[in-house]
Order: sequence, then structure tokens, then C-alpha cells
Amino acid sequence: MRRLAVLALVATTALAGAHAQASAGERPPDTVAVASPDRPVEQLRFGCRRASDGEHRGIACRWAAADGARRYVLYRSVDGGPRQAIYRTDADGRMGHFDGPLRPGHRYRYAVVAFDGNGRVIGLGGPVTIGIPAPTG
Repeated sequence: MRRLAVLALVATTALAGAHAQASAGERPPDTVAVASPDRPVEQLRFGCRRASDGEHRGIACRWAAADGARRYVLYRSVDGGPRQAIYRTDADGRMGHFDGPLRPGHRYRYAVVAFDGNGRVIGLGGPVTIGIPAPTG
């Protein structure tokens, strides 16, 4: 049941994002999240942590490969707001993304979705929520 709720949320978010992008004159995403009828959705190992890229503080997320995945999309929401796709990759071997710089005093929630060559959801990872502490003093 949880997987269906996550898929519904991803599909709703993708459709809402496509509508918003089309309204803003941007090209909508080429894939709407739909599960493959012939295989179960795989739960991906997925983790995020506070990190630095040497210049900025942010959050580094990494995930395990899904068998047959051709593309991954990393989603983020801030302080419980709407989910947005912040990173897309084709099968280029990258299994992670550094998100930064981020604003202190906010909570960031991440999830990753794996798609097969037909654009169907075959893997889900997350969600993971991490807070960036506000400066003290």
C-alpha cells in the first residue's frame, strides 16, 4: 500500500510539475511515473547526509542501482512544500548528487525514482529528511 501511495504522489507531482512548466513556457518532463505491470517496484538503498563540495555546504544523496534502470530522478521538497525534480540522470553511471548551497534553518526531504527504458517506475528510494541548522549566536 505504501508503494502505491508513493507512486501516486510521484505521478501527481510529475503531472503538476508538467502543468506548471507548460504554463511557464518550459518543456514539460518526458516521463510520467507509472509502475511496470510485469515486475514489482524495487526498494532502492538510498541515503543523504550533510556535506560540503569544498565551496558550499549542502546535502549529498547516493542511491544503489536498480536492475534495468535507464534513468533516475531525484526529488526534493523544502519544509514540507511541493516536491520538485532537482536532478535527472541517464544511465551514465552517476548514482548520487550534491545539492547545495542550501539555506540554514530549513528541512529538506529527498526521494529518488528509477525508470526503465519505457519510462516506467522500477525503483524507489527514500524519503529521507535532513535539517540544515540555523546559525547560532
